[in-house]
Amino acid sequence: MEYYNNILVVEAVADLIEPGIMTEAEYGHARDRGKLRVANRACKNNTVKVYYNSLEPKIQRKFEDYLGGNPCLMAKKKQIADKIETDYKAFEYFSNYRYPDGSAIPCERQNNILLWANNACILNALMKEFEAHAQARAADGKKTAVFGILRSSGGTG
Repeated sequence: MEYYNNILVVEAVADLIEPGIMTEAEYGHARDRGKLRVANRACKNNTVKVYYNSLEPKIQRKFEDYLGGNPCLMAKKKQIADKIETDYKAFEYFSNYRYPDGSAIPCERQNNILLWANNACILNALMKEFEAHAQARAADGKKTAVFGILRSSGGTG
């Protein structure tokens, strides 16, 4: 479940068929009869994605029961939050940081160390997401201009 072109989509197999919300036959019949709209077809390591709003209301209710909440809100929350990992190296770096004159970070700025380390964790998660995006584009023979710039500068991680 994710947003595709700013519209919520669910994966046909992973989100609908495997959990038992729809059978494969029900999915095939609904697709063939135009009762659901497919966002993209399955090819080159992509899975079939179905627009959530095009599902029948009873299927939407089953899916909400399976998830335990509103999928629109859940998809927004899980976009990047699941990818953030604690970066102990960043915390250590900022804790041991010395200014050019050799002095440590002043006591009134010490609580900023946690903030800076958290920001580094978020940037690392964004960098991983961007690398995955660039690798997917590279598999299709496309390049991402910013990717080369980030790699040549050393990135964030």
